[in-house]
Amino acid sequence: MSVAAALRSCVPSGSLGHIPPFGQYRPVRDAGEVLLGPGLIARRWIALSDATATNHLVYSLHGCRARGRIRRVLDAAQQLSTLPKTASSHTLDIVTAACCANRGVFLVTEYPGDNVGLVTLGTTANQRRAVLRGAGLRHAVQQIFEAVGFLHENGVCDGSILPERVIIDRRGSLLLELPGLWAKVAGFELNAETKRADVRATMEVCRGLWESCEGSEAEFTEGWRDWLNKGLERPCGYASAAEATAAMPVTRPGVPSVNVVKGLWNRLRGMVKRRKD
Repeated sequence: MSVAAALRSCVPSGSLGHIPPFGQYRPVRDAGEVLLGPGLIARRWIALSDATATNHLVYSLHGCRARGRIRRVLDAAQQLSTLPKTASSHTLDIVTAACCANRGVFLVTEYPGDNVGLVTLGTTANQRRAVLRGAGLRHAVQQIFEAVGFLHENGVCDGSILPERVIIDRRGSLLLELPGLWAKVAGFELNAETKRADVRATMEVCRGLWESCEGSEAEFTEGWRDWLNKGLERPCGYASAAEATAAMPVTRPGVPSVNVVKGLWNRLRGMVKRRKD
């Protein structure tokens, strides 16, 4: 069964019949609200394209009815759509932006989930653990920093990196949702300060992720604790996503480093030798 067919079978007939379509995109499931940044909230809909019979995410922006604000959103979406896309950018990008009569602005992206729905780093800890256990937390964190680095390399800041905006797709990869949109609409430009702020916000996401997936803070090795503390320093911290990634310890959280293991092994050998003597 295709994802589109599965979604249709999961939604009772007529359950969203009161929601008018967004152009060719017909809502089939409510995917909840998301805070894109201060003052910019969107309602997500999983929607079926009547033209292609494929699923997409449609974002209906709250309170975006004033002509000037509509123009800023559409201009921002147009600018961001020109960024070069690669498989390693780890971003969920806008494919369509339009304005409906009496509906305001809506944005459309590909649908990264499956028939279960969307899973983000802001959902329950049990869901995160189930999805991230295979890939590993270190790999997941690297993907978030790759998304931030991709934006910065193209002269864009995000300004509002939150767990609720990091989507785990059907393959277990992480995608930053509508990257850079809020900053563009709000008029923020990339500079040393906004770049550090993005990196620091990403470190906050990392800390929350590890605390929920790996257990208490006491399980961190000293290297990971130092890395987190350095990244969360104000006003300093890491200057770029590349610097934060390069400084990341090799061992995963909760696993002692090689030197620690060697030290414990040598102490054990010494105790055994003294007992023999």
